[in-house]
Amino acid sequence: MADETTDVDGLAGKIAAALGRIGGGGSSDDDGDGYDDGRRPRSVPYDRLQREIDKRKAAEAALSDIGGQVESLMAARTAELATFREDTAAELKRIQGGHTEDLALVDLGVTDPLGRTAVRSAWSSLPKDGRGKSPSEWWGGLSEAHKAHAADPEKEAPKVPRTLAAYLPQVDTSGGGKGGAQTQTRKPPPGGPGKRQIKGVDGVPIDQGMDAFFAGLRGLS
Repeated sequence: MADETTDVDGLAGKIAAALGRIGGGGSSDDDGDGYDDGRRPRSVPYDRLQREIDKRKAAEAALSDIGGQVESLMAARTAELATFREDTAAELKRIQGGHTEDLALVDLGVTDPLGRTAVRSAWSSLPKDGRGKSPSEWWGGLSEAHKAHAADPEKEAPKVPRTLAAYLPQVDTSGGGKGGAQTQTRKPPPGGPGKRQIKGVDGVPIDQGMDAFFAGLRGLS
């Protein structure tokens, strides 16, 4: 960070003061335009000349000091800009990494944001030496272990947080491999006898001949 003595407003004031020393107007005892009546340069008194020399030296010293402060300020600003660029690049990399991680979790079946947040939370709570490099790597390992256990119950089932159990892949073990549980599809129980529909007189045909008419009447019984 820049030193407090090198702030921009302070430098502007110092520069203005130094320029005033260099171009300062004539003294109170300076009458006329520097020429005698014969338009020849008037001789300058020693004390006035010394004052001008002192003013110029003071201005040069002030400008030299200001130059050093300007260099310090520029160096500080350059360092700040470099830090800003590094921080911005790191943030962009983090965002890109999070996006890539989201896509990997979606491919693993965790399609909703809340589920991905839960996976990340569970992963971050685990010891670093046993959780893998990323949430997607950890969850992918659990999913594979779950599939292996479903195909062969003798294999150890993975320990999955309850909040994430619903995101495990559905494994069809019907007709399955070693020790695989057979999926049975149960048919629903047969329904009871349907309610008999009673036909009314309006349902008796009267324009299809006598046989159809009497058959309709018998159907009303």
